[in-house]
Amino acid sequence: MSDNTKQFLGSAPFFLVTDLYKSVAYYCNCLGFNRPQLWGNPPDFAMPSRDGTIFMLKQAKKPEEVS
Repeated sequence: MSDNTKQFLGSAPFFLVTDLYKSVAYYCNCLGFNRPQLWGNPPDFAMPSRDGTIFMLKQAKKPEEVS
């Protein structure tokens, strides 16, 4: 690879979820992700991480927004 070649170093997928707390619990308890900070009042966003990978989880305002 030449010195001026651009590299793709990672990604952070964004998922709408129907239940933020259940989703965070699944990523942490079942998949081994680190328990993230929760943002919002009430919480509606979290970014669990593991091995350099981050998933962005956003609580959907309406369940029908999630497919």
